[in-house]
Amino acid sequence: MSLHHSIKTGLISLFLIAGLQELQASEPSLASKSLINESLASNSSDFNQPDFNQPASSQPVSDNTSQTIYILHQANDIPLSTFVQRWPSLKKCIANIMPAESISESCIDKLLSTPAQGGALNLKSQIKRNKGLNQQALALISRAIKIEPEQHLHHFQLAINHYQQLRKATSGKQKWMLSMQTAKAYKRAFELDQTQFHYRYYIAYNYLLTPDAMGGSKQKALTLADNAIAQGYFAFHPVRADILNAMNDKQKALASYIDALETGQYKRSSFKKALLLAKNNPQLVQRINQFIQQAEAIIRDQI
Repeated sequence: MSLHHSIKTGLISLFLIAGLQELQASEPSLASKSLINESLASNSSDFNQPDFNQPASSQPVSDNTSQTIYILHQANDIPLSTFVQRWPSLKKCIANIMPAESISESCIDKLLSTPAQGGALNLKSQIKRNKGLNQQALALISRAIKIEPEQHLHHFQLAINHYQQLRKATSGKQKWMLSMQTAKAYKRAFELDQTQFHYRYYIAYNYLLTPDAMGGSKQKALTLADNAIAQGYFAFHPVRADILNAMNDKQKALASYIDALETGQYKRSSFKKALLLAKNNPQLVQRINQFIQQAEAIIRDQI
């Protein structure tokens, strides 16, 4: 191996570690919850969660005394309700069983010769992946993609599998290959369904955190965020702010963090950056700290 290749691989590893921390490690893996009441603000029965995927007009309105706060995070599973929505035949296996690990694989296997075959393979892949059996999971979801190549949920399952392996990888070469595979799967899922928050979210941060020489592009990341916001997806305000901050446009970045604050879109690592940008404005710092405290209280209630 050449010295140039070794250095490049080492740099790739450093950027991937930073990217992993930004995408998931610092963010709570929770659904959104309203401060107005104790129920989930998002529709937990649908993968198309309102806080992530619906236009601005459908967002709850905040006032001076109460605010609906949405906790943003990268999804690491497909909800069981989504499997039933996409493949109704799976309901007989899923029913009201929780957790997912309790689902009978023999019940799923009976559907492998039915029109719900693709969904059954996807669900079985998710179960295997959550047991740490990534190679078995990968083989199953690869079969599902061959059967239903245009089904975005299959490519999403593939992306989650690669990403899970990426987090466990130890060598720079492994991390680079798995990063490329993860991004490729997310991009394909996004091509098939551009309404999904999680697909656009991952791709935007992937462009942001990857060096330009290795395929990254802050401008492409910004375009993804801008287009989402133009369509009314409030969840991309903190994403846009992070991108502008990385582009050293501090004034616009702070304005976007304020937009995120006013629309109740909370991303922990983003608001740490917002505090730094607002340090010369005591009133804004107080407002941001209050928002952070409210959001973190929601997170604690859900743990």
